[in-house]
Amino acid sequence: MTAKRWSIPFITVVLVATALSACSTKSPKDSPPVQAEAKADDFDISKLMSEARLRPFPETGPREGFRVEAVEAASPWTQVGLRKGDVIVAVGNKAIGETGTSLDLLRAVAHPGSEPIEIIRRSGGPHGTAERFQLPHTVPK
Repeated sequence: MTAKRWSIPFITVVLVATALSACSTKSPKDSPPVQAEAKADDFDISKLMSEARLRPFPETGPREGFRVEAVEAASPWTQVGLRKGDVIVAVGNKAIGETGTSLDLLRAVAHPGSEPIEIIRRSGGPHGTAERFQLPHTVPK
């Protein structure tokens, strides 16, 4: 009998762990600890993360960003201008990989226009040209 292995995308684990640690609160010594919820600010992290699939980019070596593998239509991810194939390289003035950028990314998607999202988008197929720009932006079609 072989054991069943679960496959959870790395970014899901990173984003959930970061977001939950940012949401947890410390209680006074006399009261029991408060359980962290999968919510931050006024958006639902679980729902937001279920609407897109991101992978570290590049897949090996130091992380330079997150590649958007899939996004649901009419989700906050598409509303800020992200689409399949984009590589998210920075949020605000912080490069992906710096402390807090995972939660910053979720906030920027949940609240369009709050923080610029810097991306690289390739057009013209795998050997086409790559453009680097910030969202919100009038994105090329």
